[in-house]
Amino acid sequence: MNEIFIFKGKREDTGAWVKGYLVVTDDGYYIIKDAYLSTIELDCYNRRTVIDGNFYEVDPKTVGQLRYKKDGMELYDGDIVYMKYKALTQVFEIKGVVMYSLSKGQTVVCEQDSFLSRCVPLHVRKIEIKKLGNKFDNPELLAGEK
Repeated sequence: MNEIFIFKGKREDTGAWVKGYLVVTDDGYYIIKDAYLSTIELDCYNRRTVIDGNFYEVDPKTVGQLRYKKDGMELYDGDIVYMKYKALTQVFEIKGVVMYSLSKGQTVVCEQDSFLSRCVPLHVRKIEIKKLGNKFDNPELLAGEK
């Protein structure tokens, strides 16, 4: 299986969002855009392969993994969504934060930024889903939910 893990985070220098591959080092968290491997010849016997591309240092608190991609919509950890879904014969609504639940082993939408609130699997039978913003740029979207 060839899975590609894409992340986004806010750049430390400009505050702009950047998407790409996540690299965590002792120096910080980085998102790499347009990454590629290159080989450096050290001498006739030694060579080293390095990752090259555009590296951006990001705020670790804002890093989120791509969890849903369909019909041009991308949802990452920390995004706030409105979702209408069907369970058996009833229709329900939820507005909450996209999160990954290790205990459930799946991506969920939680009413508050907490697993202690009502959480619904993201991959239920959705009737409608809208991305409203994210908890970093738009925390007021969740203010009325507490």
